[in-house]
Amino acid sequence: MGIRERVRKGSYKGVQFDTISIGRTRVKKNTEHQYANSVRRYIEERGVQNQDFTVTLSIFGEDDYFDKRDGLRSVLESEGEGVLVLPLEGEFNVKCTEVSDNQNITDSLGRCDFTCTFKVISENEKAGNPIEIKNSKISLANNVKSMR
Repeated sequence: MGIRERVRKGSYKGVQFDTISIGRTRVKKNTEHQYANSVRRYIEERGVQNQDFTVTLSIFGEDDYFDKRDGLRSVLESEGEGVLVLPLEGEFNVKCTEVSDNQNITDSLGRCDFTCTFKVISENEKAGNPIEIKNSKISLANNVKSMR
């Protein structure tokens, strides 16, 4: 079984890619209290921050390799937030904060691996979130149908 059969499909801002690995980081929010003239300190836990994802996005192609690679590269480097769909994690409204890529061209098959860090947008910054808008439209449509 080749690598192309083992990958899973995902997308970012509507552009599809293959995923090989997904890493997730969750950081606890802490406040450290230090006391004057003492070596004593108190660390207060304040919950968990939204998760960050480090994902390896891959593009494979023969004749269409350069178009796929350039399309994903331009979307990853574009400004603003977007919807990230990961095969084993679900959908998230994120901002891409870091991107690097590595290309490998063998015979007629091109492969480009992008290593990206995505920061999940917190609840209070989700104004205009496409997922919430879609869900509210579905809810509104169902309410109108039930009124008829």
